[in-house]
Amino acid sequence: MKNFTKYAALALLTAIVFSTLIGCRPAVRVPDKPEKLVVWEVAEQAESARKLAALFTAKYGIPVEVVEVANLEQRNQLTLDGPAGIAADVVTWPHDQIGPAVLAGVIQPISEWLARGVKDEFLKPALDALTFDGQLYGLPKAIETSALVYNKALVANPPTTWGELLSLAEQHTNRADNRFGFLFDYRNFYFVHGIFAGMGGYVFKFADGKFDTADIGMNNAGAVAAMGLIKELVDKKLIPIATDYGQMDDQFVQGRTAMIVNGPWSIANYRARGIDVGVAVLPKLPNGRNQASFSGVKGWYVSAFTKHPYWATKLIEFMTSKTSLESRFADTGEIPPRADIQITDPIAAGFLAQAEFAVPMPNVPELGPVWGAIGAAIEVVARDGVSAQQALDDAVKHIKDAIAEMK
Repeated sequence: MKNFTKYAALALLTAIVFSTLIGCRPAVRVPDKPEKLVVWEVAEQAESARKLAALFTAKYGIPVEVVEVANLEQRNQLTLDGPAGIAADVVTWPHDQIGPAVLAGVIQPISEWLARGVKDEFLKPALDALTFDGQLYGLPKAIETSALVYNKALVANPPTTWGELLSLAEQHTNRADNRFGFLFDYRNFYFVHGIFAGMGGYVFKFADGKFDTADIGMNNAGAVAAMGLIKELVDKKLIPIATDYGQMDDQFVQGRTAMIVNGPWSIANYRARGIDVGVAVLPKLPNGRNQASFSGVKGWYVSAFTKHPYWATKLIEFMTSKTSLESRFADTGEIPPRADIQITDPIAAGFLAQAEFAVPMPNVPELGPVWGAIGAAIEVVARDGVSAQQALDDAVKHIKDAIAEMK
């Protein structure tokens, strides 16, 4: 009996230890604090970053220097300053630059240093955007996407379905008076991606944190159906065939177009021009699905050249916390991609509601050829009457050939 009790106790202890090891990763040893951390931030957001950096210093006793460097210059500057030992510890840029940055070896994965539970409150599309080849390279600080922007003086209740959109567009269109119910930059893949993806098309298959750039779904049945919806708008003369972003924007500013598709960057100008602006989720498609617009995510990343990856990660955890992103939103108006932050501003809330259905732009270099190829396909379908299937087949072939040349 004694032996049984002894063995039972030993088995129980072993089970407890084993389950603990399974449920926990090894504790990270906290290294000595650095004398200073350096952050690169764009000029427009530098003051907000400095405010958060000062709070981090007050909490951890580590001075943080915020240096103003343009987004598109940071990656190139890292390649020069990194080997010289003078690069930043933390950098920032839009998520579609992550792939080139990883391939250039200038940023590093952060999961090793990340505190448990930090990722739980971020919107999943935002975290997906900062993942490349299965590895998380940063934490998101802002998210943006396109949504339905409308003039409240003309539209009291924005449409929620594709049928309602067509009905309102027809109601407010008077081509003789140069007035339209609905316009958007329909040849720009950024603004029509929501239709393609909502109908079942996709750029590259995404699974397990990786893009399969050999699997392109821009000429499948869903993509062809999406092209048909766009063509219908042109055929019904609801959208002039020459419409582009500038014409759409000008029409809306003049109060001659009731509804458009645009992003948060446009709102300040519309308000300044006296437009009573509303923002709503893009109308559901005929198949009952939401439009999966492209989202863009801005993140903080840990430099591959930092000597202090643990503390650099702690800094970006701090600057993307609930309190920090609430402060940043108040300072900059950039929408925080956290589920635990309540947005009361109706404009920001409208874009955030659409962001729930958005998908991140692929952060791989292979995205480059897609823009022109799909734009050209829409052009020949709308203007020249080429069949949607033929145009999209040609576009996918062009994309695949271009990717092959990149290898």
